[in-house]
Formats: sequence, C-alpha cells, structure tokens
Amino acid sequence: MIFAVLQLDNAITGIENRFAMIEQQLAQLGRVDFVMLPELSTPGYLPTYELWQYKEPGGMRTKTWAAEMAKKYNIYLACGYLDFSDGDYYNAYLITGPEGVCGSVYKEEAESNIFCRGKFSHVISTPLGNIGVGICFDSHRACFYEGIKTEELVLILMPHAWAMPVGRHGKVDPPTLAKIDFLGRSYADAFGVPVLFCNATGPVDRMAGVTGTLMSNYRLMGQSGVYLPSKAPLYFKEARIGLAVAELTPRRLQKEIQFYDDYIDKGSFLFRHLVLPSDIRKGVQEYQKHKQISVEE
Repeated sequence: MIFAVLQLDNAITGIENRFAMIEQQLAQLGRVDFVMLPELSTPGYLPTYELWQYKEPGGMRTKTWAAEMAKKYNIYLACGYLDFSDGDYYNAYLITGPEGVCGSVYKEEAESNIFCRGKFSHVISTPLGNIGVGICFDSHRACFYEGIKTEELVLILMPHAWAMPVGRHGKVDPPTLAKIDFLGRSYADAFGVPVLFCNATGPVDRMAGVTGTLMSNYRLMGQSGVYLPSKAPLYFKEARIGLAVAELTPRRLQKEIQFYDDYIDKGSFLFRHLVLPSDIRKGVQEYQKHKQISVEE
C-alpha cells in the first residue's frame, strides 16, 4: 500500500478553510491508498476554549466530509475532529474508506480543561484489518498499549499535535527527536506492523496551567515518519507531505514494551508526579465549570 502523511499547517483556521486546504493536498497526491492527518485535523489544534466553537454533534460534519473525500479520491482517510456528544467535548479521530466511515476513537489522556477524559477503545476495525490509534499523549501512556496488546493489528496510527521546544537555529532539539524515534520504533518492533507518526506544523497557543507556563518557546514542528519492522524509518521532518510504501499483514504482539510509571520512556519525576497531576485536577474542575456555562448560554 502507498501511504501519505500530511503535516497540516496549524495556522490555517476555520473548518471550511481547513477542508479546502486538505482537499488541495489530496488532489496533488496522485495514486495513494491511505492518507493520515494529525490530531484535531479539521478544527486545528487549539488548547483553549476557542476550540469549542468548532464542536460537531456526533462528529457528523467531519464524518460526512471525510467520507466524501475517501470516495472521491478512492482512499482511506484518517483524521481528527472535535466531537460533541451527550453534552461533552471529545478529542476524536476517525478512519473512513470509499465504503464509508469505519469507526472512531476518543483520546483518553486528553487536555483536561477542554475535553472529557475517560476509558475508551483504541482500535478501529476496517476492511484492511484492525488499526490501533493512539491520539498524541495516549500513545506515550500505558493506556494505549493495554488497549491494543491483545488485538490482531495491521497498522498503528499515532496522530499528534506535539508542541516541541524550538532549539538553536529554529530546529527541534536532539532529545525530542530521540523520544519520537523511540516511540515509533518501540511499537513497530513490538507488534511487527507499520507505525505512522503524524504531527502538525506551525504556531500553537499556550496550554493551561503550569504545563503551559513551562512551554513558553514551543511550536508544532512536524517530524512525522513511518516506522517499519526491521527496517530503517522514513523521516519527513517538516515536509508538507510524506509518502511511504508498506505491506499490511495481521499480527499480534511479538515483544512486550517496558513502561516507566505508565509512561513509555523515562522523564522528569517532578513533572510527572507533581506538576501534571495537579494541572489535570485543576483542568477537570475548569472543564466542568466552563461546560456548564456553555450549556447555559
């Protein structure tokens, strides 16, 4: 199969503008079979309440558009959107093909001040086979691994809006690149299936809490890639479009992945055990308060 990874420009705002931007890129691809977009593809990644203006009841706006694109270009299309269901906001991601929408998943470890968090499925069943989907932070946590480790998969998707520290000369620092590489390689080696890592590019608003304060010089830097079992990865850096060829074969977990306190890699003990839990608790409280205000309005 021929895969295309589109590193969307986060500076483009408005769902209709983003629909047009994405289709313009789809029309340029030529023959491809599967197109992957980053986290929150259709509204853009906005870690503030401004995002709520792009809510979609049941995700129908994006689902309808994505199904039309998949049929028009005879592809499978994977993309993110803001789902609004039963009074709650969800960071959602779907896969659709020429035959229609295959299914969708929600982000478990979502930004607590603007999304509903919970225990959700991480697998979408498609005519190609089962596909594991870890939305951004989920793919770094044990919740994603535990959700797919007993499944027979053909592919793993990791859609991101990963804001990265901008180093010297406007480049991504080596430690961040190493974390991306370790993430993709770990899952490709463990499951023996292709892993597609897709990140957006461009500016991003600061997140809430202490976490946001610590991210004062961060930007969406792309660095997407395709990780193939026992082969060298394909890196797309900040390219607008990346292409790769891979075969899909159903496989089950072949090698366990080691986690560190529910994280796939070692990190700051202080941040993970003090800063982040505090931000999440405060974020959940803010989410409930602002959600109630939005309902009353």
